[in-house]
Amino acid sequence: MNKQLFAVSLLLTSIYCVGDVNMTQISPAQKSIMTVQEEENILLQEIKVGGIYQHYKGHQYKVLVVSRHTEDLTWYVVYEALYDNAVSKIWHRPIKMFLETVDIEGNTMPRFKLVS
Repeated sequence: MNKQLFAVSLLLTSIYCVGDVNMTQISPAQKSIMTVQEEENILLQEIKVGGIYQHYKGHQYKVLVVSRHTEDLTWYVVYEALYDNAVSKIWHRPIKMFLETVDIEGNTMPRFKLVS
């Protein structure tokens, strides 16, 4: 195991896999009465661990794990750049940000799109 992956594995507290429900299937009325835990469970099911995602800017990344911050319990997606990146190979982002849409020149698109 390379040093970066080993370091990431030491920081992780939880790993989750894909389910079959997503937040786009939940109505605004249903979202308003959902508990935080219920919302987190659905968000976690939307991430495909091992999946290849394309960022809206074009680069591809492989999701390694979903982890939880030890202090504030925020969920994060930990992913690996599938291209040469001089800054870092391993990245993490809050799960809600990973799954959100972005508005680029009037076009709404997912920040990350599952491609395989």
